[in-house]
Amino acid sequence: MVTLINPVALEQNFLPYLQAFLPFLAPALKAYDDPQLCSVAVGLIGDICRALGELSAGYCDMFMSALLENLTSPVLDRNVKISVVSCFGDIALAIGPSFGPYLGATMTVLRQAGDQKVDPVCLKWLSSGVSSNYLRRRTTKRSITIPSFARPFSRPILALSPG
Repeated sequence: MVTLINPVALEQNFLPYLQAFLPFLAPALKAYDDPQLCSVAVGLIGDICRALGELSAGYCDMFMSALLENLTSPVLDRNVKISVVSCFGDIALAIGPSFGPYLGATMTVLRQAGDQKVDPVCLKWLSSGVSSNYLRRRTTKRSITIPSFARPFSRPILALSPG
């Protein structure tokens, strides 16, 4: 029998278990051939960061590196990539000012996601009623991108020094 530990339910008490859990999380994040598993792993990163708050900052180099790698994968399901973009906002809220080193890369990814245009040839194809999956993915990506842009700014990330 497998027992799952819910990091959100334990909140900061999950920290002692995190080291033992990471060896299972890392391969799940790279399971590009299993989009459901990869999506759950991405969601767990958001849960862990929300549960641990600023205590998760020490793990964010690994988390952000893996998430950015996921976005560059040509074989990873697009829906998982949308979850990755949303996860950036969860991490930013959780670690606050410690998110500063990741801000540049995150804003670049969000800008690229927001800049994607719908191919006019695909629009013609869509208007023929063949499939609406393409348009739905584009709309979902845009609806995730905007809140992800806003989330880092809903809490101060970079500490401003006086003077």
